[in-house]
Amino acid sequence: MNFTFKENPFFTNKVLTVEVHYDYDPEAFKPWQQLLCREIKGCTIDWKAGKNVTVEMVQKKAKGGGAKKAKQKAKAKEEPRPSIFRKLFSSMKLGDPLPESIAFMVQGDGEDEDEEADEKVKYLLMMISEMCEVIDEGINKYAVRYYTGEAGDEDDDFSEDGEEEEQDDDDDDSEESEDEPPARAKGKGKAKAKAPKSDGAEGKEGKKEEECKQQ
Repeated sequence: MNFTFKENPFFTNKVLTVEVHYDYDPEAFKPWQQLLCREIKGCTIDWKAGKNVTVEMVQKKAKGGGAKKAKQKAKAKEEPRPSIFRKLFSSMKLGDPLPESIAFMVQGDGEDEDEEADEKVKYLLMMISEMCEVIDEGINKYAVRYYTGEAGDEDDDFSEDGEEEEQDDDDDDSEESEDEPPARAKGKGKAKAKAPKSDGAEGKEGKKEEECKQQ
């Protein structure tokens, strides 16, 4: 597989290559069984100065104490870190020792180092070969559809729409609550409305009493 890159600030390679070799026997081949990957051949990446994303500079604490520790400058050491570039473009073969450049990315139980190293190599070969198969069979053949979004995941669209609907419902609730006055304000309004009614009732009773006296 060839990965072609435009000019970039990280490495000078125009093409990064990885080869996947399978243990294939035409006579014993069965299409429903997965082929055993026996070797991965990656290429060398020519990283530009200070742009290697597969490593990081780790600042180590200065030894000693007091004034000596204050004067002594801590040194930075380059240490590897997990990266798709380190994993996909490493070279390894079934039966060979596990490359140190990628060994730290695979954990083991530490019981039998030799057997554990073989299992790690098998695991990495299987994982990288499956990754290449997905890219070759599932993406490369439908690159245009992925570019236009036609081959996107429907579940992602559904979840996004669901989130948008929930947000719209929340907005509607907030608008309704803003239009309605608070509960306490309603109570005060009713109290004020009742006051003039009681005054009017008392006035009518007083007028009736005066009319009776005059008669």
